[in-house]
Amino acid sequence: LTKAEGLRINGMVFNATGRVAVEYAAFKDGATEPTKRWAAAEIDPARQGVPDRVPLTDFEPGKYRLEIKITDKGSSKTLTENLLFSVQ
Repeated sequence: LTKAEGLRINGMVFNATGRVAVEYAAFKDGATEPTKRWAAAEIDPARQGVPDRVPLTDFEPGKYRLEIKITDKGSSKTLTENLLFSVQ
């Protein structure tokens, strides 16, 4: 991806018992601390999907891992997924 493109994400949350919080954190290849973290967005999964755009304008070229953490506010259960991507 180029810095101008941004990372597009598409996802739905099923079987949530209430509203869900969606958080993103990006880690440069091999780093243990995030390069960038975005505040949690709270969504109603019955009406909308996971927020779908992560801007890359502040990212240096390299390989990254995007951590997506989804927390069901009703049950307090959390699901974490990771996506690999590169910025040119």
